[in-house]
Amino acid sequence: MKKNKKRNIGSWILMILVVLIVLAFLGFFFYRFYMDPVYRMNSFEGVEGWLHSMYGEFLVTILVFLILMLIGFRILQHHKGEKKSIRFLGTLVFLIPSLILGFFLLKEPLSDLPYLSNPQTVLLREIKLEDQSLEGIDQDGNLRLYSLNKTNYESLKDQKKNFSVVQVLPNTQVVCAVELENTLSENQIQSMLIENLNKDDTKLQLLVDGQSLTLGTSLSEAVASDWQINLTEREEREYESLEPQDVASIQLTDQRGTSIEVQIKNNQQQAIALDQGTITSIYSSDLGSGMQIQLPEKIVVGWSDEEAVINAYGEPSSSDKLTKTYQNESGTMELTFTEQGILESVRLSV
Repeated sequence: MKKNKKRNIGSWILMILVVLIVLAFLGFFFYRFYMDPVYRMNSFEGVEGWLHSMYGEFLVTILVFLILMLIGFRILQHHKGEKKSIRFLGTLVFLIPSLILGFFLLKEPLSDLPYLSNPQTVLLREIKLEDQSLEGIDQDGNLRLYSLNKTNYESLKDQKKNFSVVQVLPNTQVVCAVELENTLSENQIQSMLIENLNKDDTKLQLLVDGQSLTLGTSLSEAVASDWQINLTEREEREYESLEPQDVASIQLTDQRGTSIEVQIKNNQQQAIALDQGTITSIYSSDLGSGMQIQLPEKIVVGWSDEEAVINAYGEPSSSDKLTKTYQNESGTMELTFTEQGILESVRLSV
């Protein structure tokens, strides 16, 4: 009896020692990869970054697995007379919690496994490189921030470019590759288009977040296309009706909640309701708004450059340093560019 008791005590001591050794081992590597200043100053990219993103979670899962396995082993030692099937089920009872924990901890890294050979491409504009990170606005108007490794950051930080093409794992946001570009290719522009807006010389139109807005149509047609009229209380009183030749400047809100400025004019001989007026001017700039503003011929505000505009529409009717104006029988399209030659805003008017 005493021998069995001593043997049990010895087994428990051995189990505790094994757990302590495992904890020491895990603690060392946790410090090495997460706390050591040399490693903290560097971010990991690609496959190495993917492994690093789940390293801590993997160690926790293994630790829980070992502890439960040892506890289960000790308990099942006292039930050697039970059937094998019962002992097997008993073993599963101890292992299932660690498997469930591992699933939740490792779900995001494992979801990125298919993307290791084919990462997601993210296009960024208004890019900033500082503090060993890349910041910019993506195709959907969202601010993105990516950590770069020291070598990559040092090679990119002095480049003055307009755009960045980032290959990234979508769930863990681990960067696989980064390129800086002054202009985007036609294929890259094509990849962000919600739908193609074909050139039509008989009308001037925009596609804002997939919602069409056409110059010369009535405001009621825009509302029928899911645009919302956004008026203040003062504007509601002021624009309750429009007298002949009256002009109202208002905001239209799209499905995402972002706004675009339009002018509505009463071209009729009698007073009319605001929504019966004609859209005579449309102005929008997506810089900072998050809207995707698309013109015919695959021109996208915030992404297309002067060369792409000229290739699409030809030489402008007039131009200066930052503005190009195109005119046809339907009206005027005034395009404004940044100092770097990127299309910044558009105004359509009649």
